[in-house]
Amino acid sequence: MADIILDNIYLILLLPLWIFLIIMSARFFAVYVNNRIIYTLTLLSSFFGVLLCSVSLIKLTSTIEQSFPFIKIGNFVLDFGLHVDKLSLIIALVLFLVSFLVQMFSVSYMKDEPKQYRYYAYLNMFNFSMAGLIFSPNLFQMYFFWELVGVMSYLLIGFDYKNSVKSEASRRVFLTNRIGDTALLGGIIFSSYLMYNYSGNLSFAALSFEDMNAITMLISAYTDTPVFYLLCILFIIGAAVNLHNSLFIRGFRMQWKQNFRSVRFYILQPWLQPVPIF
Repeated sequence: MADIILDNIYLILLLPLWIFLIIMSARFFAVYVNNRIIYTLTLLSSFFGVLLCSVSLIKLTSTIEQSFPFIKIGNFVLDFGLHVDKLSLIIALVLFLVSFLVQMFSVSYMKDEPKQYRYYAYLNMFNFSMAGLIFSPNLFQMYFFWELVGVMSYLLIGFDYKNSVKSEASRRVFLTNRIGDTALLGGIIFSSYLMYNYSGNLSFAALSFEDMNAITMLISAYTDTPVFYLLCILFIIGAAVNLHNSLFIRGFRMQWKQNFRSVRFYILQPWLQPVPIF
């Protein structure tokens, strides 16, 4: 059983994506109005994510990397795939565990909201984006999923877009993210440029996490101190802006404190109530 899971480790990443596609495609049929099916699919997605990460964490003995060439420009090759080690599995386990708890809470809290299928589809896509970020083998793929996480955060915060406060909050977070993301992209491109021109090993230009220690030492050796500090500042800005937005979102959620107090945790209630078809 454990060997089967390790051989199909990519399921950790793809399962939330499949559920997202199922929910969004099912909206064109009568299935999407049955909220119980949507609840079950979403919860199972996170549950199996927790299960797969737990078993893999116990049985994993060495780093697993599955990738394929995605972009090739001359001698420059950028891979797309998975890089799985103990640390990434621990972070992914926390991700799916917290996501499972959030989804269980949402079943009760969001039961009266219209178009719930869209909300739960976004939750699954958010999990896919986070998992892709966690298991990225290089900085370029990490940035792609970093942007996708930002988009899904914008859609989830502004889910109730008719509410001006929530809509404004989602726009503020999205626009502020552009500052951090621009700095992060600048740091990635600048690092790749230095490795492509000065490292003597073109594989370093892909900024693989496997080679990150060597890349850091080479950048430090081949650049002046101000240039190296500038590069560090770009990465710090990218992280700091997103940390600021996380704190802002936390403060925004505190406005819902009175609502949270009145919520009753009837997790099984949606399954026990009839769901109208028309």
